[in-house]
Amino acid sequence: MPPPSYGNAGQPCFSPDGTKFAYKNGLTNPAYHDVRILSFDRCTGMFDSLGYTIRNGEFGFGLSFAPNSRYLYYSSGGHIYQLDTDAPNIAATDTLVASYDGYCYPNPWNCTNFWLMYLAANGKIYITSGAGTIDLTYINSPDSSGNACDVQQHALRLPCYTIRQGLNHPNYYLGCDTTLGCTPCYTGIDELSPTDFKFKVYPNPVTREILNIGYLLPQNKGGWFEIYDVTGKVVFKYPLPPWSNEQSFKLPGLSNGVYNCVITSDNKRVSKKVAVIKE
Repeated sequence: MPPPSYGNAGQPCFSPDGTKFAYKNGLTNPAYHDVRILSFDRCTGMFDSLGYTIRNGEFGFGLSFAPNSRYLYYSSGGHIYQLDTDAPNIAATDTLVASYDGYCYPNPWNCTNFWLMYLAANGKIYITSGAGTIDLTYINSPDSSGNACDVQQHALRLPCYTIRQGLNHPNYYLGCDTTLGCTPCYTGIDELSPTDFKFKVYPNPVTREILNIGYLLPQNKGGWFEIYDVTGKVVFKYPLPPWSNEQSFKLPGLSNGVYNCVITSDNKRVSKKVAVIKE
């Protein structure tokens, strides 16, 4: 691997499971417009090279791992690419998943091109723009391969303008990696039980078709959120990405009544009752 170049640094990012680290070079010499991917040992703090890819002639700064820690996304201003970091040849998996459609609002200089990337608590990746804008792009299903990741350009309208910078959401629940044989550092904070989903639903009752849920899944496990009516029929179902911990759903199709909300993950489940009372 060639040494990194001097100039504008790109966005650094750890994978949600703590096993990988990646960063991107920005401008300066086009020969160094690359993504560098390293494996990371959380016990020793040591890095090892997994591989890298070069996208000559394109500058860009944004980079983010998917919730499953497998797929890595990076931006080059006008494009978004996906890499499979679990593949034997990572560079060979370099896939274009979105090209900037030219949208600008409300002025010609308010362009929603692709800048920095941030994995949010709901498991989606939000992408800022290089110019001030009130619309964000997001990747709806980042755990999916290729175009199935579903890039939604300028699809989230904000109440105010934002430029380039987003919000950082660390994985506070990663915990100690007991598979590496290192001794954890004990504190006065109790460890979470593997079956403690911390599941909550709100508001309850639901009066305006919006239901929010908060939860904690088992480490590095995805799950499902389901809503059952009083007959036991599934009336709503949604996949929960690994390490996500909150979601917001619009449920206009639910009639007034009492429903059972269930989260299932790693062969465990937890449920809460919720009432729907439309005004």
